[in-house]
Amino acid sequence: MKKAVVLFLAAMVLCLSSCGKKRTFTLESEDFKSITPDQEWALVTSTYAAFLEECNYTSAVTGHARRGDIFPVTGKEFVKVIPVDENGDIIRRGRNSSIDEFEVWYKFEQGCLSGANLLIFDTKFKAQKAAFSQE
Repeated sequence: MKKAVVLFLAAMVLCLSSCGKKRTFTLESEDFKSITPDQEWALVTSTYAAFLEECNYTSAVTGHARRGDIFPVTGKEFVKVIPVDENGDIIRRGRNSSIDEFEVWYKFEQGCLSGANLLIFDTKFKAQKAAFSQE
């Protein structure tokens, strides 16, 4: 009988302790920015990446990023790849060669990064999940 009373009292204590304050859920304006349909998010996949002033490799460095950093994309640019040899001289193609290669560069507030250093996601939450799985 005593065990039943003790168990009943323990159950009552647990039930009453869970009836505390109601929790409120608030959304900040920053949370809405994370799920807007027209916003893309970039996850840096390179160990170390340099933001460049313009979307080319000869431009000045404006900042740095590391693997796992996430940034909102502000723009995109397709840059024609100019083939060069090991000395930096432009490789000339034949006249009949009409195939051009393009590299995608992404623009951020800090500068430009090549698409080769990034993974692009449509929400910040997906980028955060991918960053967490890279660790």
